[in-house]
Amino acid sequence: MKKSNKFSPEVRERAVRMVQEHRGEYPSLWGAVESIAPKIGCVPQTLLGWVQQHEINNGDRAEAQRVTRVWLAAGHTDMRKGFDGLAAVAQEVLLQDPFGGHVFVFRGRRGDIIKLLWWDGQGLCLLSKRLEKGRFVWPQADGGKVSLSPRSCRCCSKASTGACPSAPGDQNVLPESG
Repeated sequence: MKKSNKFSPEVRERAVRMVQEHRGEYPSLWGAVESIAPKIGCVPQTLLGWVQQHEINNGDRAEAQRVTRVWLAAGHTDMRKGFDGLAAVAQEVLLQDPFGGHVFVFRGRRGDIIKLLWWDGQGLCLLSKRLEKGRFVWPQADGGKVSLSPRSCRCCSKASTGACPSAPGDQNVLPESG
């Protein structure tokens, strides 16, 4: 089945031009996209994709050179939140673009559940993990954000086994014993 394009190339170009012209009036690219998308009649994620593709095509954005960062939301997050709620936390609390390709990690109040939110270029992905024993160690702050080092990111995948001790200067993201 062939996918139909609801928006003509002219409408897409006009929408991208509007975002570029008004980008300075907003604190982030996402703010501009979110404001302009309803005027065009599309969802913000669609318009963001058009803008990013335009930047790649013009050489303003190097697709392969984009750096993905992992952001921890310090404190605890309501684990009942889903895609939209966690994206709002990423934007409003962490002051990051939830559709920029970064990974956002949230921990519940008890500390045994984390959720990861990631935009893969086509849609949001939501992954959750619950520990049967122990808790994820988290930054002590009640709010804010922490960016993980590459080594800490690798350790996250081994966190449930405790196989990766933290290095000096790295945030310890291993589960507590007990």
